[in-house]
Amino acid sequence: MSSRKKVVCGVLFVPALLALVFVGRETVHWYHYEQLEREGKLKASISGVQVPEVIHPGEMVACRATVDNQGSEMWKEGTHYFALGSFERDWLGQRRPSRMHLTRTDKQEEVKNGDRLKVPDDELPLIVGSMWVAQFFVKAQSEPGHYTTYLQMVKEGETWFGKTISFEITVVP
Repeated sequence: MSSRKKVVCGVLFVPALLALVFVGRETVHWYHYEQLEREGKLKASISGVQVPEVIHPGEMVACRATVDNQGSEMWKEGTHYFALGSFERDWLGQRRPSRMHLTRTDKQEEVKNGDRLKVPDDELPLIVGSMWVAQFFVKAQSEPGHYTTYLQMVKEGETWFGKTISFEITVVP
């Protein structure tokens, strides 16, 4: 067995170790394969997404989605919080941060890192079979165009999980 390291599609293969690398905006996170297998315990569905189809550049619009805990694990407070995550796909189908920012408030100055909408502490614990109605605002891009945003649940620092849904918003001048 060789001790050489190979990097293929963001996955680092080292004998006796399999790890996935996620490069965030500021840090690099390593996840062991066992952590990613939590998919069996963590399951979610997202439905009832209400998002306007057409908005204007920079406009903030109210939206909502219903998230259902369908796994076998209760979602509770902790270091690795639960959130509704948003992302886009590039031309190769790879994830990238969403340009449509999610926020709990319509105050423009509070939109900073808008690709996560944390499940509020007063909604936790979310037992198996329970639903959370995520109410949020989306801030439109400054450039007109068609933008597709994907939503999926994430246990921060561990894994994305559950079904992914998408919606399209057209930004018009």
